[in-house]
Amino acid sequence: MPKLTKVTPTTIKAIKPADKPVKWGVGDGLYIYVTPQGYKSWRYKYRFMNKEKVLVIGDALAISYEEAKAARLAAINNITHNIDPMTNKKQVRQLAAAEQSNTFEVVARRWHENWIKIKHISDKHAQKTWQRLEKDVIPRIGHLPIKDIDRVTIVALSKAPVDRGSLDIASRVLDTVAGVFRFASNQGLITSDPCQSMKTSDFIPTTEVENMTRISTAEVPQFLFDLEKTKMNEQIRLYLKIMMLVFVRKDELLGAKWDEFDFDAEVWHVDWQRMKSKREHEVPITPQLTKLLQQLRDLNPAENPVYLFPALSRKSESGIMSDASIRNELYKMGYKPRDIVVKGRTTQWGMTIHGFRGVASTALSESTNPASPSIVHATVKTSASNNDLGKNLIVEGQLDHVMGDGSSSPYNKAEHWDMRVVMMREWADWVDAQRALGMAQFG
Repeated sequence: MPKLTKVTPTTIKAIKPADKPVKWGVGDGLYIYVTPQGYKSWRYKYRFMNKEKVLVIGDALAISYEEAKAARLAAINNITHNIDPMTNKKQVRQLAAAEQSNTFEVVARRWHENWIKIKHISDKHAQKTWQRLEKDVIPRIGHLPIKDIDRVTIVALSKAPVDRGSLDIASRVLDTVAGVFRFASNQGLITSDPCQSMKTSDFIPTTEVENMTRISTAEVPQFLFDLEKTKMNEQIRLYLKIMMLVFVRKDELLGAKWDEFDFDAEVWHVDWQRMKSKREHEVPITPQLTKLLQQLRDLNPAENPVYLFPALSRKSESGIMSDASIRNELYKMGYKPRDIVVKGRTTQWGMTIHGFRGVASTALSESTNPASPSIVHATVKTSASNNDLGKNLIVEGQLDHVMGDGSSSPYNKAEHWDMRVVMMREWADWVDAQRALGMAQFG
């Protein structure tokens, strides 16, 4: 083996290739290997477990002599600790490759699949969540190895939705990103979670949630009159009428299927997968609801319809009517949320899809409740202090709310079902009376 007495970039570059590979020694088992094509690499010859082996360090023109010697010393240190330098190099290379392949987008897709499976997420909710990532997150950090993403980069993701006024979306985006990082941490893909203890309220402005906006009980007659008289798609009109009677969450009604309705037993079994609480929920079927459902069935005379509210557009991926189309009709009726000043205080007036729940909750829980006098006193108390929460037990049960300390349902479903049936019948009768009042006053 020829010796390279002076090891500098110039002397290394000057080495000429031969017809066969040539090894130029520099001392202590370290040498430069030159192929007939002229490629030169640092290599280190060593013995491990009584076998002679060669560790390829790398390109001799790209790696300095000092770096090559440092690699040789690291190899010697591995041997001292009974670690084969070649095996260690492969493991380090595989780990580096894995880290580079574990980009945020790759990990986010794995999180999304696991989240759907573990949490029993509905198709629509899963789709919306991924769409938010595709819009505001993946174009910015999807290509980055997840281990290299820091907290500052994550916080900056909220800027785009905040700038366009979507404060709720900004918060949801960061909550989802935090979920991806928790998943990565649990999978051992990162050593520290940059989202840990992160509070979105520290950098995302807070505002009143628009989807909670609702009319007052006194405005119900006017609203029901407007609902009857405003020109709109009949399927949407029936959705709004049914929502007034059942006051479930918007997706619980939008995704409702005909086979969930047991007309003989007079009960609607809402699929638990659409429920926010992920538990079974039942809604009593009143005569008024039966009549509206029959009208809805007449609008869609398909032989075996699946959904109560099929999509209005053939381009729909979900197959069900969009909530945007319903909001547009509410706005057309004149109930688009807007700021108003009442007694010197700015508040928001209007009506949203979620507002039906608020209207029912308020009307049914009032101390002088005309909507369902049979259940006016069915209040619940906290388990800790026995203080009256001011919440009607039967109303909260029908709303599928958890009360008290939040650890369990506040009512026994079987015990209070009969009272819920009574309440929903009285509520439907009250809605009829409010509609008649509206027609008399404004017609």
